[in-house]
Amino acid sequence: MMDGMSLSAPRGDRREGPLADLLSPRTYRTALYVGLALPLGALVFVLLAAGMLAGVFTLPLLVGAAFLLGTLWLIPGLAEVQRWLAGLLGVRFSRRAPPPAYAGVLPWLRATLGDSATYRALMFHLVQLPLAALCWLVLGVLLGVSVLALASPWWAPRPGVFPVTWYGGQVSLTGAGVAGLTLAGAGGLLVTAGVLNLLGRVWAWLAYALLAGPPDENGARREVAALRRAAGRVALGDDLGATLADLAGQARAASSARAVALVAPDGTVRAASGPPHPDLQGPGVSPPVAGADVRYAAGGFTLATLPVVAGGRTAAPCAPCTCPAPSPVPRNSPSC
Repeated sequence: MMDGMSLSAPRGDRREGPLADLLSPRTYRTALYVGLALPLGALVFVLLAAGMLAGVFTLPLLVGAAFLLGTLWLIPGLAEVQRWLAGLLGVRFSRRAPPPAYAGVLPWLRATLGDSATYRALMFHLVQLPLAALCWLVLGVLLGVSVLALASPWWAPRPGVFPVTWYGGQVSLTGAGVAGLTLAGAGGLLVTAGVLNLLGRVWAWLAYALLAGPPDENGARREVAALRRAAGRVALGDDLGATLADLAGQARAASSARAVALVAPDGTVRAASGPPHPDLQGPGVSPPVAGADVRYAAGGFTLATLPVVAGGRTAAPCAPCTCPAPSPVPRNSPSC
């Protein structure tokens, strides 16, 4: 059986327990993204709105056409900045092909207006400012209340500096009340970190939905064809071990698989390429003839099993490629 593994997401910063969100580096990367989203969204909104308004009002003077074309040119350029910034959320986009060369302004205008990515990027630019303002408001209130509660040991004994009133009367906090407020402030920080990560997932899904390009179906077909050519027929030579090792290496190089293994029907590993994984050892599920068996494996992997044909007969099942399993912050994944 030839199996392949591919990582779905970096998992080195995952922690368990009540302090997981507060100690995770992802939380602070998300905080940086949310912190930059509001000023960047305001800048993008001002640029696009000013360009469109200037173009509309000066259109009778023919200068407006230049403003409108410049604004349209800014939309995909600013989308590239947004894609780069989305890397803070763990979203990775595949490398886009260089834009084609156009013979003039009209062909470029026709292609840009006919591209759905232009309108999706424009929608992201328009949604970014109000959503970022909402995030700032929610997180600001949560963080402010939490910090105020944590600082209660400082302001509670000083009613003259920070008086607390309730229905017109001044409230004096006891030691137990101050301790309770401090614990509530610590809990508020944990809640704030959890809400921040939740908002980060919302931003990640939004960026993936509106800024990702169409899937490269032709590339996926080429990859599958290369895998089938590599795993379809074993040419036996003088050294069977070297032949199988070369086949495993070719299958891994021709695909996005992280690891590949050739396993006999009894579970014996005949050859392997890439880091080991428990699911690449032992007898596996026999795939259908000229077909494949795809299933999830431990650790967020997807295991694909394909048959190897030797001498016109199916010699053993093989799975040269695995794809990452879907994750909550969608990213651009290799396909098989």
